[in-house]
Amino acid sequence: MHDRIAAEQASLGPNPPLVTIVILNYNYAEFVGRCIASVDRQDYPNIQCLVLDCGSNDDSLRVIDAALGEVSNPFFRLLRREVNGGQVPNYLSALD
Repeated sequence: MHDRIAAEQASLGPNPPLVTIVILNYNYAEFVGRCIASVDRQDYPNIQCLVLDCGSNDDSLRVIDAALGEVSNPFFRLLRREVNGGQVPNYLSALD
């Protein structure tokens, strides 16, 4: 399995395409930390991860801050929106 993955990564060449992962959060404090940890374990060589909180009023921001404090990769970026505009508008706002 690891040999196959290494071969696939080698076939990408020296400049693999950027993959952007958007974690959209609204009051998912129970799950968002595990989601961030899962992305942190990815081994694709060219990732950026946008963690977008959309006006959560639960403990989400504390959980996100704690999870981001424990990551080993530098590709995370936290974005905060004061208002939850709905799923599609929130995802689209991550492109701004």
